[in-house]
Amino acid sequence: MHSYRLTESSLLDAVIRTEERGGLTIDDDSAALDVTAFDRVIRDRLRSPFAAVFVAPISHRMAESRRKKINKQLTVCTEAIELALLAV
Repeated sequence: MHSYRLTESSLLDAVIRTEERGGLTIDDDSAALDVTAFDRVIRDRLRSPFAAVFVAPISHRMAESRRKKINKQLTVCTEAIELALLAV
């Protein structure tokens, strides 16, 4: 069975890496084998995180250029959602 290898230290490291990437979370094979998940948080009007948008493509198809493209698309998506929420 696949192990998630979650410890307090590994979670703290993941949070630090996410902050270094400007809020992009990347999960390489820890949730599912041969799957890389990318996500970005959606914040409410008080800037509190309350949801996320993610994609989870097959790992071997994730060249660095594709990672950058996905990051850009997720950023555009979350910014559009946050703007729409401000209008409600």
